[in-house]
Amino acid sequence: PAAYILTSGQIDAFEAREGEAFPGTCRNVIAEQNQCFGELALLYDFPRRCTTIAREESVVFSLDRATFVCSVREAYFQRRRQHEIVLGSIETLQQVTREESAMVADLA
Repeated sequence: PAAYILTSGQIDAFEAREGEAFPGTCRNVIAEQNQCFGELALLYDFPRRCTTIAREESVVFSLDRATFVCSVREAYFQRRRQHEIVLGSIETLQQVTREESAMVADLA
């Protein structure tokens, strides 16, 4: 799975329901610059429901699942480190253990 970002052009999204010939019926037109599609398949790790076909010459960037997961994890750890620094500077919390501080940082 991957998410896609349209930077120029137009893309039609088709969905073939039971009994319909491929590619099915056009359900959506993706035409706005920087419009994203396919993100649900990326987030939930399941196949896309729609087939996309460029209506005109288009430029699309893709974000694969492995890169997405790596980016989300890195952002989480950076945010957690920032919270731990702030929590470490609070005098009242100087007596808590590192594990307890980490638990609080996860809640922030």
